[in-house]
Amino acid sequence: MQIIDTLNDPGKGQGTGDDRFGFDEVSGRAWVIDGSTDVGGWRVMASEESDAAWLAQTVSEAYAAIRPEPGEPIAKHVRRVLERVLDRASSESREPLDTAPRYCWPTGAGIFFWQRDANTAEIAALGDCIGLIETDGDPIICGYVGKVDKEAQEARGMLQLSEADRFKLLQDQRAMHNREDGYWVYGLDPEASDRAVVTPFEAIPGRHVLLMSDGLFRLVAPYGRYSEKQLLEAAISEGLPKLFETLRGFETSSDDDSKHGRLKTRDDACAVLIRF
Repeated sequence: MQIIDTLNDPGKGQGTGDDRFGFDEVSGRAWVIDGSTDVGGWRVMASEESDAAWLAQTVSEAYAAIRPEPGEPIAKHVRRVLERVLDRASSESREPLDTAPRYCWPTGAGIFFWQRDANTAEIAALGDCIGLIETDGDPIICGYVGKVDKEAQEARGMLQLSEADRFKLLQDQRAMHNREDGYWVYGLDPEASDRAVVTPFEAIPGRHVLLMSDGLFRLVAPYGRYSEKQLLEAAISEGLPKLFETLRGFETSSDDDSKHGRLKTRDDACAVLIRF
C-alpha cells in the first residue's frame, strides 16, 4: 500500500480539532478517528484541548504503537487498541470512571484499514466514519452509512429545541453509546470491537481506498454534491485539498444548518487516500 494524500481540517478553524489520522506503510495499516464533541459540560481528561480530541489522539497513538499479530482477526486487533485506550483513561481521568456519568465518557467514530498480505485487505468501522473501496463499478462502501442520514434527520429536530433541551437530548444520546440497545463506537468499552463492521476485500494493484470522517462525507450526505463513486474519483483525480475547498463552500452560513440537518455549520473533516 502507498499513502497518496491526507488532510485533517478542524471545523472551528483553530486548535487541532477532534479528528486524527495515522498510517504505517510498512505494516500496511491506516486509520481515521473522529472524536465525539463533548457534551458533558465539564472535562474528564486534561491532556488535550477536549475530551473528544483526547479520545482521537489516544486511539491514533495506540494504533501506531500496536501492530497486528500474524493471523489476528481484525476485530481482535481493534479490541487490543481499545484496551490500551481504557488503561490510559483509567490513569488520566480527573475522577474514577465508574463515578463519572456515561455521557461524559469520551467516545468517537473510527475506521481502520489493514492490508494483510499482497492479495487481501480488511476494513473495520465503528461509528459514522466511512470507507470507499475502488472497483470496476460503484465503490464498496464500508461503515454505518445509514447513521449519517439518521443523524441529519435528528439534527433538524434538535434545532427546533431550546439550547437547554438540545443539550439534554445530546447527553441522553451519548449515554447510549456502547450499550446493547444503543450505538457502538470507539471509547472506553473494548467489547465494542465485536460490533465493528468488518469488510474484507481483494487488494488489486492500482486501485484506491478512501478513509474519511463524516465531516468529509457531508459532500455525499447531506449536501448531495457527489455520489460515493464521484467522491472517490474526485479524491483520486483532484486531490483532497480540492475536495475540502468544495466542502467548506457549503459551510459559510449557519442559516443553512436546518436545511442540511447539521448541528455544527463546519465539522472537523479528515481523510486518508490509499493506493495498492
